[in-house]
Amino acid sequence: MQTKLASDTIEMICRTSPFISTPTLADAAHAAPLARALTRGRLPVIQISIRRRNAADIIREMAQVPDAIVGAGMVLSPDDVRIAREAGAKFCTTPGITDPLLRYFDGIELPLLPGCATPTEALHLLSRGYTTLNFFPGGSPNALTMLKAIQQPLPQLRFCVSGDIDLDAAPDYIALSNVLSVATDAVTPPELIEKRDWEGITLLARNATRR
Repeated sequence: MQTKLASDTIEMICRTSPFISTPTLADAAHAAPLARALTRGRLPVIQISIRRRNAADIIREMAQVPDAIVGAGMVLSPDDVRIAREAGAKFCTTPGITDPLLRYFDGIELPLLPGCATPTEALHLLSRGYTTLNFFPGGSPNALTMLKAIQQPLPQLRFCVSGDIDLDAAPDYIALSNVLSVATDAVTPPELIEKRDWEGITLLARNATRR
């Protein structure tokens, strides 16, 4: 996929809502109800780690929910990408990147949110045409400082920030002009999923967007 088109598509997805939900599910039967709860809560973008044993089943179930935009996270290899595509993922996110994986994405029609953690990695991706990146790991002690520092020398870059970020810390990231969204599991607590408290998750999602 042409990198500019990929980045433009990813930017549009990241601008859909301030949070990308990254739930942990043990049971694929919870996937569709959870996706419906999140879309009702105005958080339609959902990312499922491809590292989970039942990731393909979860993505497949969620992808059938109207208005849900479901992607695959923690993608490391072409095999991961193939699993994600076959399950119906609309995008892929990586924690970092390799040139072979970039070349693989060049040849397929699936947008990539490539990962970076340093200005050098960000520059490398920019040289390949990517302008919307996944900053990982967010939540680390220097993450905010790094994102602030990178605004002036690289103003054309935009970021989704992913990692250990709770709802109290998220506004500090979203307030930055170069941050489009934050990927977090904070709006999908495991205890609410286990209880099938879909209304509770919808309310939590709505409150998160208001914050």
